[in-house]
Amino acid sequence: MRHFRSVGIFATLVLAGMAQAASAQRYLVDLGINAGGSIHTNATSADQFAGGAAKFGTGALLGSQMTIWPTARIGLRANLNYADRPYKADNEIAPHINLWSGSGDLVYRFKAPNETWQGKETLPYLALGVGRKWVNPAGDRFVCWDQPRNEFWECQPYIPTGATLGLGEWKESLMILAGIGADFRLSPRWLFRVEVNDRIYKPQVQEIDRFAGGNLYSAPDGEENVGQRVHELGVQAGISVALFMRGPRAAVAAPPPPPPPQQQQQQQQQQQQQQQTPPRQQPPPPPPPREDDITVCVLDPAAPGGMRSVAARFRHATSDTVVGTTALRQTLPAVNTAASAEWYVRGTPFVMQMGQFREEFVTYGRPELVGCNSLVYIGMVNGYPVYVNPNEIAAIRSELQSAVAARNGDLAGALGANRSLREGFDAVRTIYVPIDAVGPRVQALQRQEQVRKGQ
Repeated sequence: MRHFRSVGIFATLVLAGMAQAASAQRYLVDLGINAGGSIHTNATSADQFAGGAAKFGTGALLGSQMTIWPTARIGLRANLNYADRPYKADNEIAPHINLWSGSGDLVYRFKAPNETWQGKETLPYLALGVGRKWVNPAGDRFVCWDQPRNEFWECQPYIPTGATLGLGEWKESLMILAGIGADFRLSPRWLFRVEVNDRIYKPQVQEIDRFAGGNLYSAPDGEENVGQRVHELGVQAGISVALFMRGPRAAVAAPPPPPPPQQQQQQQQQQQQQQQTPPRQQPPPPPPPREDDITVCVLDPAAPGGMRSVAARFRHATSDTVVGTTALRQTLPAVNTAASAEWYVRGTPFVMQMGQFREEFVTYGRPELVGCNSLVYIGMVNGYPVYVNPNEIAAIRSELQSAVAARNGDLAGALGANRSLREGFDAVRTIYVPIDAVGPRVQALQRQEQVRKGQ
């Protein structure tokens, strides 16, 4: 019991020391403590022991868990539990048996957590593990002796006067764990975990005889285990803290154009030329205004992927970008941007009404520059072009583009009419709406909890 208290105090100190303000992000590790109760099936049958079938009593248990999440759905969990139970048949055999268990579990979530915090969420999971079960009768009053191997160990005889069976102390047993549960994420940092599980193991029970003198019992064959396979059916609930938060990947901004040559170097070069050549009667004509060839990325829903690169010239004197002699913006197709849209200015959600289904997206972060063709155009919603990360729709991209083209670019209408595409679109957590057609600058919008009718 003292060992478990130390573990509990250590876990509490770790939780208190590492808890800090969390941004709305996914986490890589969770650490928690829990409590609950369990029942055991028989360890030996009535045929093996005249006093009746023996088993551990029903009672409470305590535990601690740490889970590492290499991916959003797969976790690796260290799981430790302790219980103090009586061991009894028709009558009580021993009032206190310390039961320890430790396992390494593989945890599979049925649902991936949100990439960023969007409110409370429920994350059901399945756990399968392998470990050990240790049985430790309190008091260390009896000793069993395996005569052929001359080995001694602490044990608990079933009847101190004329025992026929002995429960081995600290004789570990292979244990299998199967459990199903759920994490209820109450805030970005804190979770409430509930789990129903079955720990399957075979306690070490040997046939023994009373040995002459004291508390020593002989075990003719200490390697033979006559115990039955035990199912420990339990329910546990506890609190966990999420550690090592990880945020979504930010869009990569295009690098700024290189700065113009320094004016001081130009003046020095002009002074050197004047010293080497005699003065002229008439000053030379001024150099023509400087223009540089540049490539600009612009939005064009009609182009493949919805973006294209335009060759242009930048006039340093006026800071104008032109194609030929025409301003760049006058050569571009009309693209409706959200810079002055009422929902964007007021900060209300961007709504996609897909027939009887409805999705809402809220702004996330500030408008950013994106690399040309780093996003892909998928259709119009409420008159605004919508772009997404191509990796998130790779599986449905071709079918989605065909369905949107058949509806003259109406993305919401295409999704509302096709359940398969709508379910595939659920994987998209972030969409992008343009703020400026040149650059281009886009605003990230993240999905809120889905509000659906008819499902």
